[in-house]
Formats: sequence, C-alpha cells, structure tokens
Amino acid sequence: VYVLVSGVCWSTSVTMRQTLVANTVPREALVNAFASNTLTITGTRMVGPFVGGILITTLGFTWNFAIEAGLYAATVLTLLPMKTPYFQQRPADSGGSLLDNLLEGIRYIRKEERVILNLILLGLIPNVLLHPVWFMLPIFTVEVLHRSADVGGYMLAVTGFGGLVSAVTIASVGLGNRRGLICLWAIVFSAITVALFANSHWLIPALVL
Repeated sequence: VYVLVSGVCWSTSVTMRQTLVANTVPREALVNAFASNTLTITGTRMVGPFVGGILITTLGFTWNFAIEAGLYAATVLTLLPMKTPYFQQRPADSGGSLLDNLLEGIRYIRKEERVILNLILLGLIPNVLLHPVWFMLPIFTVEVLHRSADVGGYMLAVTGFGGLVSAVTIASVGLGNRRGLICLWAIVFSAITVALFANSHWLIPALVL
C-alpha cells in the first residue's frame, strides 16, 4: 500500500518539480538547474536509505516512518514561500475533460514533438522494468542475502552513489553527439546488471551490480 501510494504521489511530484525548476530560473540557466535538481535527487537517495536502514535497525520501523513523514512535511513548508518569477502564462483551458486533455497532449507530441515522444517511449523501459527493483530490495535483502534492514539501506545508497556519479559526469562533459545511442546502450547495460543482480546470492557482488 505504501509503495502504491508513493508511486501515485511520485508521478505528480516529479512533474511539479520539473515545472518549478523551469519557472524559477531564466531560460539560459535551465540546463544547470535541471542538473542541480538531479544531483539533489541522487544525493538524497544516497544519504536517505543509508540513514533509514540504520534507523530501522536501531529504532524500528515506526520511528523511521515518523521521521520520514516529518521531513516530508518540512519539505512542503519550505516550498510555500517559493517564488516563480519566470512563470509563463498559458491560455485559458478549453474546458475539456481530463481524458480529452490527455489525448490532446498525446496527439501533440506524436505529430509536433517526436523527440519528446521518443524520450517517453525510451523512458518506459527503466521506469517500468528497472526502477521497481528498488522496491523489491527489502525482500531481496532478507530472503536472498539473509541480511537486515541496514544492509538494504546500504544497497539503496549505492544506487544513489551511481546516480550521483552519472549526473556529475553528464553535467561536466555532456553526452556528445550520439546521445540517443548512449542512452540506449545505458538501458541495455542496466537491464543486464539487473538480471545478474537478481541471481546474486552474495553481498559484495550485489552491491557492485
């Protein structure tokens, strides 16, 4: 239930986060702003699970979720005074239903913005097949590796470290001219490592994969 509710909220919050970034900085600073946003996500994914695993082991699940809920509330409070000086006024909604607006958006990216459509289709692979592995880590940690919650936290922290390294690399040197090919090979490589990880019964190879 927790993962389901988190997923529904995540689908909304990610979109809002990108919108806030775009409306908070000028256009020429967008690339660095999005890179900074990615760094904060991977950074918290590295620190949060590491601390969370230790909290679960020492204080139990209840206190861990209580502290997590308090941090979420603090995040909301910090966003309340946020200003968006680069907000772009859009024309009034035509009054169509949610489904009509969704279909209109799909038609638009299919006919006018094929690059966005290709990115969406490419993003389905990691988002649908690879990222759910994170939510299976607690079961994997206990039933396959026979370890406790702190080790599960370490494994999630390692994924955050990998994301941090890749974000810094992309922000520093870019992806070159063959971006699409690089992204495709990155997904293939990720799929292979996930398959190998699923068959790993030892901690060190699991951490590396």
